[in-house]
Amino acid sequence: MFRALHILVLWTFGVFAFSGAALAQQEIKTRAGLHPDHARIVFEWPRKTEFSASITGKELRVVFGEPFTSDYSDVTRRLRGYVGPPKAAAGGKEIRFSLRREVGMQTRQFGNRFVVDLMNSMPASPEKSVAQPLPRPKTGNQESAPQQNMKNGPQVAEVTSERDPAEVQADREKAAALKEERKRKAAAAAAAKALAAARFIEDEKQSA
Repeated sequence: MFRALHILVLWTFGVFAFSGAALAQQEIKTRAGLHPDHARIVFEWPRKTEFSASITGKELRVVFGEPFTSDYSDVTRRLRGYVGPPKAAAGGKEIRFSLRREVGMQTRQFGNRFVVDLMNSMPASPEKSVAQPLPRPKTGNQESAPQQNMKNGPQVAEVTSERDPAEVQADREKAAALKEERKRKAAAAAAAKALAAARFIEDEKQSA
């Protein structure tokens, strides 16, 4: 009797532990879109969380701050030329896709939406610097005029300005105003870009 009760308690504990682990995984929405110059994967969470994405070898790795689960059929169906079947890792916090082609990557976040763009064109590699030939060493007792002047001590040129102080102050104020105007335009452009991107994602969601 005691043994049967012990087995029942262990079984009950195992069921609750399994249920707790299953409930700990957050169900999220995942969708995909194919565009002329890139493929897009969007992860929609019910709340904000940590997010990172990277390409390691021939594998796309997406990591969130907590365990999650999702249906990736839309990704594998629409982006079959880019990625293979997904596999979970890191205790359910990471999803990995094998890459079927060489791609670049860009990531963005709009609230609770996390966007991974797989770019068709790879980022341009930095230009190689070209070594400049060293100047030929001077021979004999030839010295340039500047070197001779250095031996005689530095020469200070007297600089005079005939500009009116009021004109100088006006130019400074004008330069400061132009600088502030450039900052304002840059901030407005960034806000407009973010708003356009959010609207684009919303339109993409409705058309899916």
